[in-house]
Amino acid sequence: MLLVDVSHTSHCRAPTGVQRVSRELCLELDRQREAIPVRFDRWQNRWRLLNQSERSHLELPPSGHSVGGRYEWRISDAVIGVSSRVIPRLSAETDLPVEMFEGLLVPEKLESRKPRELTLIRRKLRGAAVAILHDLIPLRFPEHAPQSAKKFSTYLETLLGYDGIAAVSDSSRQDLLAYWAENGVKNPPPVETIAPAAGLSPSAPKTQSRTHSDKADILMVATIESRKNHLAVLTACEILWQQGLDFQLTLVGRLRDASLKVVERVDALRSSGRPIRWLGHVPDAEVTRLYQSCRFTLHPSLYEGFGLPVLESLRHHRPCIVSDRGALPEVARDGGCLTVSDTAPATLAAAMRTLLVDESLYSRLVQECKQRPFRSWRQYADDLVAWLRSLQKRSLS
Repeated sequence: MLLVDVSHTSHCRAPTGVQRVSRELCLELDRQREAIPVRFDRWQNRWRLLNQSERSHLELPPSGHSVGGRYEWRISDAVIGVSSRVIPRLSAETDLPVEMFEGLLVPEKLESRKPRELTLIRRKLRGAAVAILHDLIPLRFPEHAPQSAKKFSTYLETLLGYDGIAAVSDSSRQDLLAYWAENGVKNPPPVETIAPAAGLSPSAPKTQSRTHSDKADILMVATIESRKNHLAVLTACEILWQQGLDFQLTLVGRLRDASLKVVERVDALRSSGRPIRWLGHVPDAEVTRLYQSCRFTLHPSLYEGFGLPVLESLRHHRPCIVSDRGALPEVARDGGCLTVSDTAPATLAAAMRTLLVDESLYSRLVQECKQRPFRSWRQYADDLVAWLRSLQKRSLS
């Protein structure tokens, strides 16, 4: 039996790709009885089992425009945590006998986790500890993640304390290996590429066909931040609307960077009569419905460590316009995508026009979606567990 660290996911309100991988992986391992979720409690200063509130949050995260990146702690957690240092029985129900478990899997990006906290649990584990590497965006593009960039050096230092690193893409793997080489790191842990599943569920939902009378809906599922390129998308849409093309743009995703003025731009376009809507973060069932009802999706990101929304779209047999940055070519190579090397508005507008009017190309991409393979969360969990169990426990420095 393994432990899965969901310290952040069990409290965080941010519905990011990292949180989705962490949540879906943890729930899948729990279903298989291969692992149990745990967290590091800063108030109790120890690793422990999740309480009922944390398990509920893990299974059913919040939704809506107000969803943000805050790390949600209840006052009772802090009170019980601090008090339990004096009266241990207050937290007895979440006691964690670490020495009974064969390994640790950490699917989160823990910029704030200290190497000491990892050492606390590794000394007692019988087997290996593996961290999932999502990306090195704060290192490679600090302008897109200024807050994370400040803590990222701690995260990279912590990675050296694991027995293995499971990268979600070859792109992220190469970024990490290059960083270690540039900084003269000796004897780093092994790094293996193990790609996640397609996102929304263990099995692909049945899709519903759009009727030809429907207005074409173009869908973009992405957190509103600079590297997702929303402003270029909005400008591209305005170009097409001015040319007389009839379609609706639907944006799904929480607002992370208000300074971009994306919401203000959306409001201005809507006020001028343009068919556009921003739904914020919505539950998985609603995202599924939106995928089923759209014509195609957009993901012209300036950089991605993986690209879950692309796979979600393709799994619903909806083509996706993607950039050729980061790991997106890996996601697109099995078909179903229209890839652009330039993410400027004019280029995006041309690609969108193509998928709106070229039925031959559109049908070919839909067929590619139907024919390409997709990994399940069961396969992802099995591959991670098998690799973790093959690793030797490295010595603690």
